[in-house]
Amino acid sequence: MFPKLLDDDVVFVRKEPVARSRQMVVVRINGQEGVSKYFHKRSDMVILTS
Repeated sequence: MFPKLLDDDVVFVRKEPVARSRQMVVVRINGQEGVSKYFHKRSDMVILTS
């Protein structure tokens, strides 16, 4: 999938209230540091993939 992040890439992040399916997002899981994932919404379920 694209965009593909490579070592030493710089990513600028803007906080948005809503994500669209198949969009790359930065999320915090269990209050830890942010990680980039692809967001997928299926009916009442959210799936985050690498």
